Amino acid sequence: MFVAGGTLWLGGFKPFPEKRGPSWGPYFATQLDLGTGKMLMQVEPENPGHHHRCYPNKATDRYILGGRRGTEFIDLQSGDVLWNSWARGVCRYGVMPCNGLLYTPPHACACYVGVKLTGFHALAPERQKPALSGAEGSEVASRSVESVPPSNRGQDARDTWEPLEKGLAYDKARGTRDDRRETNDWPAYRHDAQRSGSTQASVPATLSRKWLAAVGGKLTAPTVAEGKVFVASVDEHRICAIDADSGQIAWGFTGGARIDSAPTVHDGRVLFGCRDGYVYSVRASDGQLAWRLWAAREGRSIAACGQLESASPVLGSVLVQDGVVYATAGRSSYVDGGIDLYRLDPGSGSILSRTVIYSPDPVTGKQPKHIAPAVMPGARADILTSDGNCVYLRDMVFDNRGTELTEGNAHLFTLTDFLDDSWPHRSYWIFGTQCSIATGCSSRDKKLIFGRLLVFDESDIYGYGRAQVHWSNQLQDGAYRLFAVSRDDGITRWQRPVKFQVRAMVLAGKILFAAGPLLTDPDNAPQAPAENRESLLLAISASDGTELARYRLDSAPIFDGMAAAFGRLYISMMDGSLLCMGRE
Repeated sequence: MFVAGGTLWLGGFKPFPEKRGPSWGPYFATQLDLGTGKMLMQVEPENPGHHHRCYPNKATDRYILGGRRGTEFIDLQSGDVLWNSWARGVCRYGVMPCNGLLYTPPHACACYVGVKLTGFHALAPERQKPALSGAEGSEVASRSVESVPPSNRGQDARDTWEPLEKGLAYDKARGTRDDRRETNDWPAYRHDAQRSGSTQASVPATLSRKWLAAVGGKLTAPTVAEGKVFVASVDEHRICAIDADSGQIAWGFTGGARIDSAPTVHDGRVLFGCRDGYVYSVRASDGQLAWRLWAAREGRSIAACGQLESASPVLGSVLVQDGVVYATAGRSSYVDGGIDLYRLDPGSGSILSRTVIYSPDPVTGKQPKHIAPAVMPGARADILTSDGNCVYLRDMVFDNRGTELTEGNAHLFTLTDFLDDSWPHRSYWIFGTQCSIATGCSSRDKKLIFGRLLVFDESDIYGYGRAQVHWSNQLQDGAYRLFAVSRDDGITRWQRPVKFQVRAMVLAGKILFAAGPLLTDPDNAPQAPAENRESLLLAISASDGTELARYRLDSAPIFDGMAAAFGRLYISMMDGSLLCMGRE
């Protein structure tokens, strides 16, 4: 019941239209005159086929904000209903319309998990739609891009402004080819385009500390190539290059906003996206700028986690596949014009194509039909992967020219995000082709290969997670454990319990390395780690799961923050240091 716009609104659910089915029927909303009780309007939208969320509806003088699938705007003037299943609230509280904005708090619901907004957001009314530059839906755009320049350039810069800026190292950043070095390198986030987290290069089980570099701040995972270790200090906007042998800092480069994930090293260049809306290329030898490309749609900045960043940020870990850089600009296919998937030439920075991933109908603005009761079209930005044939944004599939495909191959993807270190309820990674959510009432892939962390090689997948996926608690799904399964048939090869929370894991040759903080209560779920929590590093036989060695760590590792190269482990720590461990 709401009093809105000077009239009374009553609403609820009608009976389900068929004899057998769920207990929830379609919405209805009835407008009554406050003085007489006379009916003024009856709104009867389609049945969304979903139970109501676990929070109350809200209202303004213009809209009732329902909560069946996400946030439904019932227009009290026209009676139209606009469904927004990708934006929902938290249990008991819901969403809040206030200050001309819609606030959506963080939550752990599994429905539409690959699309829905995560975190705390303030959403504004629709503005003028950005130009799509000839790319509608997921079609490949032309080789140019119509972007509005950053606001600090001023309006007079529009006529002369170019999105590509060339630095002193432009066309001078080539590396020297060394097959032995490249075999031992770890040049990208999780080693390669597949994000496998594994390398054929071996690391011995017997290790000692070689050096500890005090980089400072919140670190990303490291990458190792060109004789250096590259790591970003996220909140300081800084890429730091460290000599891989000595631990001495070689150079630093500062971007225009946060750099949220590990850079990619290719052909003598360090390539990375930045949350200022640019893709950067700097020379690996000295950090000199080669080029930077403005990838955002407009120069608008927003407040994010206490800093300013572009409304269309670029994730740090860009993908390099067959000599082409793939990067995304944007947050969601439902806000701010969607997500732009770029293909760039790594040498020149020139745009090869741009694919627009925009889910709402471009004419009506309405979201498309749902695929299933808890699955809908669309995407939220995440680190891209590739199997050599296709490029993947979570379970969306693109060919090597950026054109969307209907089917792909089994690959690694996440339900939340690769960078999500918050360990939310019902969150896990999948090696497969499609999302399979963790709720007790939803059907799931019976042969689902999943874990909170996964690494893999050509034959096997190694992970850390629960034994089952139901409600994601120990009572029904079992305790966390390390395991190995076959890629061919999903049959478990081995599993073993562990008394610490695995926050980082790599496969180096025949040894699986796992690191994380000890659990204060091993019988319960993992807690949020603190940098000073006592932590362990375990070396485990990949063939049978037996423990080969263990080491105490002075600080907890960051989530998924380990790399293996040249017989050494490089670990980004929560205290802002980078640890190198190698042969005794």
